[in-house]
Amino acid sequence: MRIRRDAPRSGRERVTARDLTVYIAALFMVGSTCFALGVPFSFWFEPIVAGIVFFVGSLFFTTAAGLAVVQCVDEVGDDEPAPFRTVVRQFWQPERLEWWSDITQFPGTILFNANTFRYAFSVGLSVSMQNRLVWVPDAVGSILFLVSGVLACLALHRDPGRVPARDRDWWGAAWNLAGCIGFGFAAIGAYVLTDGDLLDVRWANLGTGLGALCFLVGSRLMMPRNPTHRRLAASQ
Repeated sequence: MRIRRDAPRSGRERVTARDLTVYIAALFMVGSTCFALGVPFSFWFEPIVAGIVFFVGSLFFTTAAGLAVVQCVDEVGDDEPAPFRTVVRQFWQPERLEWWSDITQFPGTILFNANTFRYAFSVGLSVSMQNRLVWVPDAVGSILFLVSGVLACLALHRDPGRVPARDRDWWGAAWNLAGCIGFGFAAIGAYVLTDGDLLDVRWANLGTGLGALCFLVGSRLMMPRNPTHRRLAASQ
């Protein structure tokens, strides 16, 4: 997830970009909450209930990631109609780390859709089928999320020798990267062994829960601050 609150070119675009950022952040927050709740639900209810909660959360993630791609492409575009070739050229922005971050994250969310859906209805699957249909999408999606998280941090701050302590955007990306790392540990622990047990159920649950909470914090930091509220607070 990449955070973006730069001032656009016109007043109408400024409102649109701000609203889109709010929608993206809110969708990621709802998705993160679903993933966080899915962990205790897996202990309290039948596996299918937790699986459905995870799947719903992944849908919110996919919607948010799709909007992030739209926002990233629109940052350098305009509102005038353009030929198809121009639209393709506008979409293709390999020189921008922001673009690579968003374009890497989106397919990762699609893989999480497949992973969580099959997890919810994995009853009766053999070990090999569980690993192929449930674990592989989880592992590949987690790798894409990790790459996306690293690129987002690099895009916002390219000086590894200095931590931008007051940069809200960078810290939001850093929290999201921590969430990606948590999901990665969860994917490792979720590998199904030949006896049907997970490689490490603690890693699977703890990684998912902590990863979701980190994403929740990062998504909250993505929310634009209200300048009116800041002015009122300063005057009091």
